[in-house]
Amino acid sequence: MDLKRRFKLFGFGIILGIIVSFFFFQSRLNVFTDWLPGNRVKLRLRSTYVGNSAEVDAMIKANSWPDTLANTFMWKGEVILSESKTRSEPKVYVVNYNINGQMLKASFTATDSTSELRAIN
Repeated sequence: MDLKRRFKLFGFGIILGIIVSFFFFQSRLNVFTDWLPGNRVKLRLRSTYVGNSAEVDAMIKANSWPDTLANTFMWKGEVILSESKTRSEPKVYVVNYNINGQMLKASFTATDSTSELRAIN
């Protein structure tokens, strides 16, 4: 078997493997990206979220943002790990989200068992 035929068979196997993987995981395609650091942080925030600080609640009412803004940050936001403080306790995670053309930056504090939305800039 020559080298060209081996590469063709190898490529065919890779393509077939990708198609089979998508067939089996089509309802759970997030399996392929859940291991990324930003997604792991958002999963941690969602699973330990206890509420907003009083300051954030007042800011949400004053700007007439939806009450589910924290959930929007945790599901659709982008975690900025370079601005987050992950080596301190409690950890502070910064999450960006664009709402109505305005880029909002939220700060979540996370301990071992709780997380709270502390500030929105």
